[in-house]
Amino acid sequence: MAKLYGYWIKVNYYEAYGLYACNGILFNHESPLRGGTFVTRKITRALARIELGLQDCLYLGTMDSLRDWGHARVVVKVDPRYFRPTEVETLLGGRSKAKQKMGWAPKITFPELIAEMVREDLKGAECDELLKKHGYAAYDFHDVMAINLYGPGDNYHPEKSHVIPALIRKLHEAKIKGESSVTVWGSDTPRREFLFSDDMASACVFLMNLDAARFDALLGSDESVAGKYEPPLMNTGCGEDLTIRDLAGTIGDVVGYLGEIRFDTSRPDGPPRKLLAVEHLHSAAWARTVFLENDLRIAYSEFVKSSH
Repeated sequence: MAKLYGYWIKVNYYEAYGLYACNGILFNHESPLRGGTFVTRKITRALARIELGLQDCLYLGTMDSLRDWGHARVVVKVDPRYFRPTEVETLLGGRSKAKQKMGWAPKITFPELIAEMVREDLKGAECDELLKKHGYAAYDFHDVMAINLYGPGDNYHPEKSHVIPALIRKLHEAKIKGESSVTVWGSDTPRREFLFSDDMASACVFLMNLDAARFDALLGSDESVAGKYEPPLMNTGCGEDLTIRDLAGTIGDVVGYLGEIRFDTSRPDGPPRKLLAVEHLHSAAWARTVFLENDLRIAYSEFVKSSH
């Protein structure tokens, strides 16, 4: 999916801005920033935590894949739950074209890469060790992933704002000028999820007040129990989306714009849908307190006040 997204975002920028761009596939592009669910980072992270006594072993699936490393087998347990039904035995990217066309060659050796990743994961494990030493759980500090936010204090720049503040400004100015129609970029079919800024703040406070045991149980972050690694990241959203047409119509009602809203289908849409999986947060009994139309009225009122 990431590779497909990379291709389409390139297409969108090319069509929207005439920007020359090309994309390719980077095979096993590793660094300390690699996601925790990739096997390379999973191994270095586990080794760091085992070294500091925070973890007993590393759980892996297939061990004969050429992507997996074998040097940690002393502390590795093979778990059938990690077996892939359609395993790719070898992933090997050829760099001959890059070398021939651009004179490119890697500057960092594989042992240097591993050393860098382990050093960074040791730093993270040392933080967890310090928290544990003083009676805190490693995940007392929570990471939150937010969906598209809007609300008071938003950016209403005519060219650099997000969809809700952009539509609020566009429709408000069209009403003031008495314009009979407004044109919105793209088709009316993409679906988006939005969350009011006060609800985002409410969710953050709610998560900060959860005790560590409940938060860990919520995420299933104990790998030996859950059977999978889930990073301490909580998606935060309302769990509902709507089309851009419905959004524009609702904002038009809030603003009081009576003209026609048109869609320029020659302009790019972007991804067809953006909707977070928020089951973990909602299962903990958190829910937003204000809903779209009321939120938009608050945001529009703030916009009108700030524009005078």
